[in-house]
Amino acid sequence: MWFFRKTLKLRDLLEGFVDVHSHLLFGVDDGAKTQEDSIKILNTYKKLGINSSFVTPHIMSQIYPNSTESLKVEFESKLMPLAAEYDFNLQLAAEYFMDVNFCDMLKAEQPMLTLGENTLLVESSTVAYNFRFEDAFSDIEEAGYLAILAHPERYPYLDDSMLKRLKNRGVMLQLNLPSLAGVYGTNVTNRAYSMLKNGYYDITGTDTHTALTLDKIANISLNCKQYDTVKYLMYKNQYLFEN
Repeated sequence: MWFFRKTLKLRDLLEGFVDVHSHLLFGVDDGAKTQEDSIKILNTYKKLGINSSFVTPHIMSQIYPNSTESLKVEFESKLMPLAAEYDFNLQLAAEYFMDVNFCDMLKAEQPMLTLGENTLLVESSTVAYNFRFEDAFSDIEEAGYLAILAHPERYPYLDDSMLKRLKNRGVMLQLNLPSLAGVYGTNVTNRAYSMLKNGYYDITGTDTHTALTLDKIANISLNCKQYDTVKYLMYKNQYLFEN
């Protein structure tokens, strides 16, 4: 039985998993580039027992200047036919970079692409501290949204005191599963396991850009405690998809 094994495979948790972070929509950001890429991701999802996912393309004004309107058109024309063909449940959201443009959108009460009813998936620079970082969360709160911060383990400037401050103000932290597989380097992997151990995470996602990402995630080995923690995070994902 599984509890007699020293390590467990994350693959065993993926049946019925609802992904909250993916770059499945081809041709709009650094994720899937072609329809074939999207199909490969869908096939790998299905192989692993995953049948539902939010699609969260980047909205980053200087690099990926997507908009709510343009992404809705792309999603309906490119992915909804594939979702029907592959019997896959998809919902459109976005991954917002917290820059000046993002804060201006909130203040102007522009329509946003949310996870569930009112939750925004947001990110920041993985290199240097973003001077808009904490102000952006204030703007999110004032606009009436909840926030999920994507892959906090990848932000070297987020120390424990700042992580606790984010948690205290109600910001949810999303573990990137590829971080556990070493995709972003040893430092990020070590930090992800440390944050997992210390209970910082609220939710998890694949942040898949290619089918290869999913294969790497499936082969992650976890000890029993890590396995149970990731299982609980995955369980919480489904509530965003259902609401």
